[in-house]
Amino acid sequence: MQRHGFALDNLKASDRILRIARSAEVAEVKEILNATSDHNHRRDHAPDLRAALAAALTAAFIVVSAPTSAAAEPGGREPSSQQLDRLEKVEPYIRYFTSLSYGPNDARVSPLYLKALMLTESGGRLDARSSKGARGLTQIMPATAKHVARQLAAEGYDYLYIDEDDLANFAPGMLYDPAMNILIACYISATYHERFAGRTELVAAAWNAGPGAVERYGNQPPPYRETKNLISRVLAYMDFFQAVRLTRVAE
Repeated sequence: MQRHGFALDNLKASDRILRIARSAEVAEVKEILNATSDHNHRRDHAPDLRAALAAALTAAFIVVSAPTSAAAEPGGREPSSQQLDRLEKVEPYIRYFTSLSYGPNDARVSPLYLKALMLTESGGRLDARSSKGARGLTQIMPATAKHVARQLAAEGYDYLYIDEDDLANFAPGMLYDPAMNILIACYISATYHERFAGRTELVAAAWNAGPGAVERYGNQPPPYRETKNLISRVLAYMDFFQAVRLTRVAE
């Protein structure tokens, strides 16, 4: 199948990302701000967090500039128009759940990393299922998801988009719900981010091979082909998104 050149792909991606940002309803943004403020206030976050998040969400209404040379290098990975369509549909969940903190030490996860992980693991498909039984957008194993869901249920937070009873009574099929899948992925990724001092390649390695494997190799990515491939793809997708420089839309 013939591939379009980067410039054409990037123009399509630029238009798609702009529409993703502009698709947010004002009421929804206000709801996210209020819910996030309440969630993080109970974690003793700084009182200006709500204002900072408001600025961040305002900045999400964006225009896109030309790509950097790094993203156009051979071997770079660009999302297809179809994949960007899929991301657009789950953008509210990405924006909301990556705005929260997780675990006892208030760990966070980057939305760029989460998007890159989704594209790598499932191409943004909600119904993806691997031969090993991993499910949904980020390909989580049901046993892992059940363990995390119980931890989240025990914390007792009232998340948007999530029925708290579902956390306490988790079933494997719930991983096809994008909100549930993204919440669990954010929790796991955020804790790995804290555990490995923010080194993205180790977060991705731990996602694929497990944190124990990363530690056994001296806090380096294990030399497994599957793990190395996943890291490469995640970083390439992140390069793509990072190359899309964001500025506020002029009034």
